[in-house]
Amino acid sequence: MKWYVYYQNNSGGSFTHDAGRGIGIEVAIEAPTGRVADARAEDIGLYFDGAGDCSCCGDRWISKEACWTEEDAEADGYYILDTAPVKGTDLSGWWAIPSYAHPYNGPFYQCNAL
Repeated sequence: MKWYVYYQNNSGGSFTHDAGRGIGIEVAIEAPTGRVADARAEDIGLYFDGAGDCSCCGDRWISKEACWTEEDAEADGYYILDTAPVKGTDLSGWWAIPSYAHPYNGPFYQCNAL
């Protein structure tokens, strides 16, 4: 299993934050493949069609399956972790919106505090 980390684009000048569903500046999802991670991400509330996103800023989220290599993945706004994000760790390091981790088995948790 790997951790697939989805980073939000600042589409339209704002970010989506839903603490009840575990959607923040970054969303880490544990899964065996990128395809499974994408499906879990969509179940949580992430989307990959860009519907309603800003035409000049681009899509808010990027699918893991859109990238061919880990280098492409990082360039396209997400990355893959070998170990679980730690509670209290600031994954984004930038915004006052927390990140969330969704283990394959078990409840999601907030990684960093507001």
